[in-house]
Amino acid sequence: MTPIERASALFEVSLNSLKQFKAVDPFNLHVLEGCLVACDRFYGSMLITAIDEQPTEQVVIGTPKQRYPFDKKGRFLFPETSHINIYEKLDGTNILAYSYETNGELHVTYKTRLTPILQESRWGNFYQLWNSLLTDEMEWSIKALVTKWRINLSFELYGKLNTHLIEYDVPLSYKLLFGIKNSVSNSQIIEPINLPNKKWAESISCLQPILTLTKNSNLPEEYNRLRLEQEEKNHKVEGEHTIEGSEGFVWYLTDRYNVTRQYKCKPPSVEEIHWAGGLSKNTVLATVMNAYENSMNPEYEDVKRLLLEEFKEGVIELQHSMIMDCLSIVRKKLELEEHIMYEYNAIENVSSLSSPDVMRKLSPKFKREEMKKVYTILKIRGLV
Repeated sequence: MTPIERASALFEVSLNSLKQFKAVDPFNLHVLEGCLVACDRFYGSMLITAIDEQPTEQVVIGTPKQRYPFDKKGRFLFPETSHINIYEKLDGTNILAYSYETNGELHVTYKTRLTPILQESRWGNFYQLWNSLLTDEMEWSIKALVTKWRINLSFELYGKLNTHLIEYDVPLSYKLLFGIKNSVSNSQIIEPINLPNKKWAESISCLQPILTLTKNSNLPEEYNRLRLEQEEKNHKVEGEHTIEGSEGFVWYLTDRYNVTRQYKCKPPSVEEIHWAGGLSKNTVLATVMNAYENSMNPEYEDVKRLLLEEFKEGVIELQHSMIMDCLSIVRKKLELEEHIMYEYNAIENVSSLSSPDVMRKLSPKFKREEMKKVYTILKIRGLV
């Protein structure tokens, strides 16, 4: 049985749902080979089949996809509930901490959803971004949780340096979202307040619940109340495809069997999914941004592959023109940011210049209406 056939059998997914990879782990410098799941079942999980060309078989359970608690007709499908803890839903890039073994030693590294390790993409250099936040205490606590308890840790990397739909005030930050048991037969999530060893979890800046509901709560009523209250607090950023506020909430529902399930609860302006089967522009833009996390120059088929996780192929094909428009919007945004940094780095002795002098030198290089964006990008990076 070939490695990809073994991965297909293990995760019970089709061969064309798997992506083979070979990559150098930048944190430990081992060469990892294997197969990554790119479909709904075990989304983002991996089977490592070789390390430094030595055959192995090591499973990595990825961050699962979150669901809505209702069907496409809007009918709520909450299971029998013990209680629900509600957390803020952050909008950034998911970073998974996981471990693998060589010669009896466990090594901790990190990945985005559809890559085996942290790497540079057109959207950003996730290795550099994440590494800039790691402290010795944080690394120690992550390693202790991941290796001692054999769980993977799901983080969100967010902020102005990694903007998606929601605009945050901070340049770059993170939160520990939850843990995942690293087993195909038992891949249950562990909500933040239930992670083993609270001292370790708290030292990694762990999310805390903002509200708890009991089994006697009117869940549909509470769900709609929260999303509409957040809708009133959110504000669209003028001239941008972004929102100031919050992406919404994640409900951690513990059912009668003590199994925890995640449900997302987004305000209407963020959600904008027509449950009759349509696609919104915000949904496509968010998907294009996700595609750039995995590829330097994604095309229509790359975006379509991600959309197929939520929508039928016919629905996607009907919006071919809109998807191409969204690809163009994001591509132009990234090209402008790359142009800004190129021109900035081309200025002689730029680090010794005052902010007004830097802007004066850049102004001939950009259109007048682009200068506000130039200043914003440089300010976010702490360069003016």
